[in-house]
Amino acid sequence: MVPVGFDAPGGWSCGLAIYGAAGWGSDEKHMIKPGSSLSGFILQSCGLPAIRDAVIEPDVNLESFA
Repeated sequence: MVPVGFDAPGGWSCGLAIYGAAGWGSDEKHMIKPGSSLSGFILQSCGLPAIRDAVIEPDVNLESFA
């Protein structure tokens, strides 16, 4: 495993899962609204350079739209 560092913009938190995935999250007040953007999400490594997969998944309660 290669050591990694990560950071999040204000109002967001970040953490590393047991299986090695990094994750970012926030409360509803700081969510990114459709059509807007937010910078400051950092994932860095001191190891060899590599292309990393990144998946952005919204955490949406679909039942609230019913």
